[in-house]
Amino acid sequence: MDILKTHFDDKVTMRHILYTELAQLPNCDPEGRNLLTLYNRMFALIRQFSVNNDDSQETALGAILLNKLPARVRSRIYDKTANDHNLFPTELLHLLTDIVRKDITLYEMNFHSKTSNTEQSPYVSFNTSKYQKNTKRSRTQQQMKPSPYCEQVNHSAVSCDVFPTPYHRNRRAKEQRLCYNCLSKYHSTKECTSKRSCKYCKQRHHTSMCFSQPQQQLQQRPQTDTRNRRNDKLHKPRTYPERQHCANVTVEEAPISTPVLESSENTTPITITCSSTSPPDQQPKPRVALMCATVNLYNPSNASLRDLEKTAEQLMYTLYRKAEKRFSAQVHQQTETKH
Repeated sequence: MDILKTHFDDKVTMRHILYTELAQLPNCDPEGRNLLTLYNRMFALIRQFSVNNDDSQETALGAILLNKLPARVRSRIYDKTANDHNLFPTELLHLLTDIVRKDITLYEMNFHSKTSNTEQSPYVSFNTSKYQKNTKRSRTQQQMKPSPYCEQVNHSAVSCDVFPTPYHRNRRAKEQRLCYNCLSKYHSTKECTSKRSCKYCKQRHHTSMCFSQPQQQLQQRPQTDTRNRRNDKLHKPRTYPERQHCANVTVEEAPISTPVLESSENTTPITITCSSTSPPDQQPKPRVALMCATVNLYNPSNASLRDLEKTAEQLMYTLYRKAEKRFSAQVHQQTETKH
């Protein structure tokens, strides 16, 4: 008991400590969010400070505590006291208790009314369910399976640009030993239990591998990255500018009534330039030097043509041109199929 009296029975020291703690209380925020916390701390210290003591003379401490309250609370206290005297701590605590209790009651009423309106409002429930659906969709998009052809996550198998055509996808599926129906690598096509079929031809294969899909689907797929562009460059055939083949032919007109094979004085020489345009060559071709000859045409109604110097070299050139046209047609057809 002596030890307790020595430490806690010194009233002067205890009042000084409590006075210091009350003066050092933090100010409440302007919106009054921490008002209840400040009130509880102030209530405990003032009760200890005023035990067996009259604090009516401590108006300075009352002014210090009043300045720690937000402006709206001070305004309500001034309305109650008419600002006719300075408040001491116990009187300030009594007025502050009424204000805090009313604020707590109004806050609880508003909180419960908002909760009931949220539960009964069909608009809020509709928006909540819509938000949940959108959240599920976003999670589904984040968990999208990568393309089984190129194993990239940013696109599906149907929109794969690394293997853009059904031909390349069929070949890739064969190389990877994928199921032709669901593109799984864990079972074969015969063991596949999926009941889905192609949405274009309704056959038993994956939609991305269908040769019957519209051409627009293949043309509208954008290029995604640099790797796709490099792949396109590998599959894209090399093109060359068009070349024109020209030949000059001299035509001499003669009277129709007297067709002759030799030139006459009444003939009028006319120079005609004949040109033909060949399609773009797919591959560079070696230059071939051919023997040329001048051809004279007489009398357009009964024209005679004398072809000179028809050698074996010209015959080989003719055969070479025919083979070249066939090869160009095949390459052109393959290019259209890819695109």
